[in-house]
Amino acid sequence: MPTDRHPGVTGKGRPSFASLWASGLLALAAIAFVFFYDDLLSLMTPFLMIFAIPLLLVLSAGVLIVDIVLVAKHAKTEGGKAFLPLAILVCTALIVSLVPLQDFRTRIDFYFFKEEATAVMKELDGGALEAVPGYDGQSEKPYKLDGRYAHLTLDGRVWKIEREGFSGIYFCKKGVLDSESGYLYTSGWPAPKQGDKDAMVFPLRQGIFVIRMDLGDGWYYVATR
Repeated sequence: MPTDRHPGVTGKGRPSFASLWASGLLALAAIAFVFFYDDLLSLMTPFLMIFAIPLLLVLSAGVLIVDIVLVAKHAKTEGGKAFLPLAILVCTALIVSLVPLQDFRTRIDFYFFKEEATAVMKELDGGALEAVPGYDGQSEKPYKLDGRYAHLTLDGRVWKIEREGFSGIYFCKKGVLDSESGYLYTSGWPAPKQGDKDAMVFPLRQGIFVIRMDLGDGWYYVATR
């Protein structure tokens, strides 16, 4: 039985499994990379990320070039099915560019974080947590979390902020070198208005932080600027 021997197509009207697999796996890798970017940054450090990002870009360019060549070669004979691997890459690029994947990741993490964090704040208000020595008289004091809640923060501590015009509780979740991010709870502090950049910037732990996301009920996702 005669078959189409072109390298990019297996049988009439079917893009090769190799091309489809390459495009599909690359799409999943790109989406996962963006979705878990902050987690990867904490695990790999910025030095390894310097190599990971170019590697992903090179692989993307390689698969894209192959798909374009196959489309140009087989579009007339195979019709729209020849465009399937290329369509996967285009859709992936649109998803990565337009969908706030990192915001979704943050909200999912916060959903599982909030209940335990609320319990920690109750213990903090009740005086059940032990203050870390050496911070007496300062407006920002760390408190040691016990074994049940130590996983909630990067260093097993929660920070209580008490200064003029502002009070809050900060949970540091991720940090690399001099950059960090986490969840901040504060009551009675008006949420920043959209576009009001000055209201979104504030000092915390000897650094300048920016509100990345308003999570509601007094909770904010913040990160160093």
